[in-house]
Amino acid sequence: MKKKRVVISVVSVAIASALLFSVWFYFTSTDRYFLPKIENNEAENYYNNTEANQSSGAVKINDTIFFHFHEKTGEKSGTYIISGGSAHRISKESINFDCVYDKKLYYFDEDSNLYYLDINGKKHMEQNIKVPSELKGLRMFSCEDTLFVQANSSVYRYESGSFKIFVDYKDLNLGQNVIQHYCTYIYSNDFYYWYNENNKTHFCKFDTVKKQTDFEVELNINDVSSVLVDNKNIYFIVGDDEHSKLYSINKQTKNSELLFSTEGFLIVNLYNGKIIVGVRSGKESGVYMVESAQKSKKLSSKEPVTVYSFDDNYVYFTDMNYRLIRINLENSMQEVVFH
Repeated sequence: MKKKRVVISVVSVAIASALLFSVWFYFTSTDRYFLPKIENNEAENYYNNTEANQSSGAVKINDTIFFHFHEKTGEKSGTYIISGGSAHRISKESINFDCVYDKKLYYFDEDSNLYYLDINGKKHMEQNIKVPSELKGLRMFSCEDTLFVQANSSVYRYESGSFKIFVDYKDLNLGQNVIQHYCTYIYSNDFYYWYNENNKTHFCKFDTVKKQTDFEVELNINDVSSVLVDNKNIYFIVGDDEHSKLYSINKQTKNSELLFSTEGFLIVNLYNGKIIVGVRSGKESGVYMVESAQKSKKLSSKEPVTVYSFDDNYVYFTDMNYRLIRINLENSMQEVVFH
């Protein structure tokens, strides 16, 4: 009887240990974590996140976030889907996040075939969107639920089942200057571009309907980056790793204004009237909301790598450990979304 009890005890301990190990493994697996739930908010922002961060490391589709995680050892690095209070890795590689269209994440593979990921992270080859051979593998992005492809000398827009020229660079007031993709911005039917000449920056707007440049401002500045546009202003950063300034240009008056200045590297994002800036390095490191030249609010003291605005409820950012963190704009509470 005593021997039977010992056997039962040993078996019980073994089962309990197995269960504990299973629970531990499930919670600490490199492919799955338990996290805050992501709200389903139709007012989502893809384009500005890409433009603000040059190449987006996170996108949100409904209640799902696709996120690139970088970890020093590389063990947990890869592309993750965060949804339903948990996350799982769908690839150990980084996937291009620059184009979300029709609630799908589109990208060209290494052979220039067009693929998309659905919200479950499943890969599909796109059969319905026909991309001309000369446009395959080029920079594809979405703006206002419209597909664009940017080539060296023009921008194409997808409409009525085919890609048509949206802007031909030979129609721009460029002179001998060459436009790179990061020196352009699309807002409604207007194409914004800027170039530097004789240490002066020219900010221009090309009306794609009238096929003419109908706005130009010349400022005595250099080293412009991260230009964003809304219905009232053009926003841009001037500076380097040691000192940065955020300016705005009023599109109606053409007057420029200094909005924010800091020692350190400055990044900016824009969504629905909210101007969010991140300060990297220096005593002023953190995430801020800028309302005017006289008023800004510090949302976080953590040093950001990138800043994302997905909707009206939260500001997301990655810190120096590449954790994804969000700030509730209503109560200023912070929580780690992924680590």
